Amino acid sequence: MSYTNVDTDSDRTDRTDRVSYLSDWRTADSAATAVVLSVADNENCTPMALPELSTAVDPDALDAVLEGGDESVVVSFSYAGCEVSLRGDGELVLR
Repeated sequence: MSYTNVDTDSDRTDRTDRVSYLSDWRTADSAATAVVLSVADNENCTPMALPELSTAVDPDALDAVLEGGDESVVVSFSYAGCEVSLRGDGELVLR
């Protein structure tokens, strides 16, 4: 999976306004898998150390919505202390 840790505004201290992680979820087996792997990487922990993704969002529904082919779709939710945003065009952003 391809990813980049980025800080679009290093002078700001408000984490919710910064992009701290950018990835393309299409490079993983599924959008749900990409979220868990990206959050684990961003938080410097193993995926097993994170809560089940289903505590934040239905993984099957997430995959169905994003893998439907509509690039204009945007799904956002909170998971394991991160604000997660996925777009139909493949963009996965953690704040």
